[in-house]
Amino acid sequence: MKRLLLAGWIFLAGLPMFAANIVVNFGFESGLTGWTVSGGAGSNWTAGAGPHSGSGAVSDGCTGAACITTPTSALFQDLATSIGSVYVVSFWAASGSLSPGVEIQALLGGTVVKDVTSFSSTTYALYTSATFTAVSTTTRLQFNGRDDPAFLQLDDVCVDVSGGVCGGVAAGVPEPGSYLLTGAAGVLLFALRRFRIRL
Repeated sequence: MKRLLLAGWIFLAGLPMFAANIVVNFGFESGLTGWTVSGGAGSNWTAGAGPHSGSGAVSDGCTGAACITTPTSALFQDLATSIGSVYVVSFWAASGSLSPGVEIQALLGGTVVKDVTSFSSTTYALYTSATFTAVSTTTRLQFNGRDDPAFLQLDDVCVDVSGGVCGGVAAGVPEPGSYLLTGAAGVLLFALRRFRIRL
């Protein structure tokens, strides 16, 4: 029986770690906790917008080209990343206006990985970025926003390694591999209790 237990632990050790969203307060359920707003007088990121899910979201009412080019309206968070790992960001965004002048940029490490310059609906839609390879143990995730003349809404931000939970799967939800890991651990615990194996 001890061989069975050892084989089980080896199996679990060989499973890949499940993916996880590394963004703190990704759904803005705690307002702007974990996020920084910068840009001076033109910076309009505020909590309390209509959410895509849960009870929180943020909105940006910045107007004018400088919102993006300077930027005068930036929302950011510094993420713990692994050098050489490839990441992707996804987010849900909505605009109160379909007029020209609506734009949201997502940047990782100062590189624009997604630039949405028009919206086809005033309801939330999912946007997924190009991949980004981390070159530091800390990578800044930043959003620049402009919405002339209405508000831009942002919610459910996700950053993970490419192929992880971001890009279509709800932020913060483990990928299917994690359920396998949990199930295998449960089987081993059952075996320990059933056969009263002593370590």
